[in-house]
Amino acid sequence: MQLIRTSASRGSRISVVMGSALVLLMVGIICLFFLVVKQFTQHVQSQFTVQIMLKPDLDNAAILAIQKKLESNEVISAVRFTSAEEGAKAYAEEIGEDFVQIIGSNPIPPTLDAQVKPEFAEPQKLEAFVNEIQTDAQVKEVVYQKNLLQEVNENIRKWSLILGVIALIFLVIAVFLIMNTVELAVSSQRYIIRSMQLVGATPRFIKKPFLFDGIKNGLLSALIAWTSISGILFFYREELTDIVTLLIEGNGFWILGGVLILLGVCMNLFSSNWTVSRYIRAKQDQLV
Repeated sequence: MQLIRTSASRGSRISVVMGSALVLLMVGIICLFFLVVKQFTQHVQSQFTVQIMLKPDLDNAAILAIQKKLESNEVISAVRFTSAEEGAKAYAEEIGEDFVQIIGSNPIPPTLDAQVKPEFAEPQKLEAFVNEIQTDAQVKEVVYQKNLLQEVNENIRKWSLILGVIALIFLVIAVFLIMNTVELAVSSQRYIIRSMQLVGATPRFIKKPFLFDGIKNGLLSALIAWTSISGILFFYREELTDIVTLLIEGNGFWILGGVLILLGVCMNLFSSNWTVSRYIRAKQDQLV
């Protein structure tokens, strides 16, 4: 069944699409910030390392065995070995003088820098790993910035909550705006709905074309919003280089498109179903 298209209904459909696109654009920008924060967080967490200082009398075979053991651990993504000589050279370059010649010996032990996987970069999850490593008789000391990790995770949770609340508020506003816009569009077809009821059409049959229109409107508005955000990122790509890089490397750009399409279709479907149901239940005098 096809709905009767009039200039009023076409104008209403354009307003539905453009209104939904504007709302999705606002929601998309919030989601964009959320994705950037999430991917930046994962990037920061992936750079977090646990420094394992070994005893100076270990031979290469023992060091290699410890390194392989660390690499097989589910918490660790990569391990880098730094010999005592390399560590002394790096520290000498940092302070600007050869401290080994001054004190007559090299106090820096050989170390293994274990890079932690982002999903384990939390003090509670790292505690068991660190305690296990410290029990090894070949390990002199295990060092990691616990306070910094706690601070980073607290900031992540705080900003995620703030962005989540803002996104939820925008979604609620979006649903109401789209529902009002869809109601204007459906109202031009209200007498057609009543005529279909009079000839015995079921509610499901009546809703079908409106829901199909809702899907099309949702897809179109989501594509407009996605294209608009893409245009903003393209024109300001030099100023937003880091953001664009994060989005591309983490597939955030495509995730954003999928989220917008899902939201656009779901919100328009919900609004169309709710509005048409109201007119189906309405009495004759309420259609005027």
